Amino acid sequence: ETTPGVLQVSGYGDIAANQSIFFWYFAARNNPETAPLSLWFNGGPGSSSMLGLFQELGPCRITNDSSGVTLNPFSWNTDSNFLFIDQPVGVGWSHGTLGVNTSLAAAVDVWTFLQMFFEDSRFSHLPANGLASWTES
Repeated sequence: ETTPGVLQVSGYGDIAANQSIFFWYFAARNNPETAPLSLWFNGGPGSSSMLGLFQELGPCRITNDSSGVTLNPFSWNTDSNFLFIDQPVGVGWSHGTLGVNTSLAAAVDVWTFLQMFFEDSRFSHLPANGLASWTES
């Protein structure tokens, strides 16, 4: 995010021993304290959500020569807080020693991650704002 004052946080949620889910959060550019939260999952399962972040709807785009980023004026985080999640474990920057081979197992991992995410004081207000889940395949 290149807009001054807009919170962004990236990192890992350790959902179990040797199981970590990577995420990248961007606060809404407008009214982040009351804006809804949108979750983004690229398709598959098996495709990193960073594709959606950097090539489609994220707050910035990687320049053609890969030397930097430019503001995406059409970013979906203009009016919604946005959480990009690499899932299931083993996709993108998410990693672990146990493979996930069913949608149910992947859903349990995402649910576990979200419980941890919302315990963080920076994000604990978000569930009350409304939630949307977006995917592509």
